[in-house]
Amino acid sequence: MIAGDGPRLLDLAARRADAWNTLGGQPMRGSGRPSVSLQEAVATTGQHVAGLVESCERVGRDPDAIRRTLLAYRVSPDLFSSADTFADYVGRYREVGVDEFVFYWPTDPETFERVPKYEQALERIASETIPTLRASAVSSPQN
Repeated sequence: MIAGDGPRLLDLAARRADAWNTLGGQPMRGSGRPSVSLQEAVATTGQHVAGLVESCERVGRDPDAIRRTLLAYRVSPDLFSSADTFADYVGRYREVGVDEFVFYWPTDPETFERVPKYEQALERIASETIPTLRASAVSSPQN
């Protein structure tokens, strides 16, 4: 797995990776740049996916041979506030070509302490929403 969104990393992923990982269009904390809206983050990720596809085509590799993963980073609104919010987030990124997701354990973003209501929501999302999302991914072809 190669993580990163710059052109050189996308070229390297096209040549060598089994998987490519992104932070979903959000700038790194400590970069001095604030987080961006979900709409902007998804659009940026779509551009990065297109860059990966172009890099694959340049080196003669099938772009679908590389898994596209996303680490949910600097997410707003909170993914675990509802199943609909979670499904919307995943759906938006799936539309631009992301096929695997990694999520942090739901904690308070300021204190990193456990939040029981988020953990309960995660249980519901894991048992009800994720299986539905997986089933829809299997039944619809990847673009």
